[in-house]
Amino acid sequence: MQHGSIKVENNENILVLLSGPEPQRTILERLLTKQLLQSQVEATMVLGSGKPNHLEHNGKLKIISLATSAQTEELILNASMVICRPGYSTIMDLSAIGGKALFIPTPGQTEQEYLADYHMNKGTVLSVSQDDFDIKINLQDAFSYKGFLPMNPGRLLQQKFELTGMNS
Repeated sequence: MQHGSIKVENNENILVLLSGPEPQRTILERLLTKQLLQSQVEATMVLGSGKPNHLEHNGKLKIISLATSAQTEELILNASMVICRPGYSTIMDLSAIGGKALFIPTPGQTEQEYLADYHMNKGTVLSVSQDDFDIKINLQDAFSYKGFLPMNPGRLLQQKFELTGMNS
């Protein structure tokens, strides 16, 4: 292991999902881009803005402008860790799919701060404020949390049938 590198599980496959209001989305993008490039961790960052399916590579960092729901689901399934805002829909996606996450609540978004604290207190995820985030420390710590367990696939299928009216 090189000096200053981070030990990450599952081939260092980190997924960053950016979302939220400006300017905070861009502030987090810049912070995470800088820290990921310095850490040499293999990661994919979905910006949530720009041209659909635009792809860039910057060393071990792959940047995707926009991803479809199916692409995002596949990225989450293949990630060893998801770094994201703890928005309600993101938490619901993680609850359905399963996986480990590291939450960075949007400053001033009290509902995100509440949800992040709630899940951290349950031992599900690590939550770190944007101002205190340090990938060299926080990423390793986040792996010690249990993560989200995927929902029962039969239950998900039943819910899908109920939503589409195909259960009769």
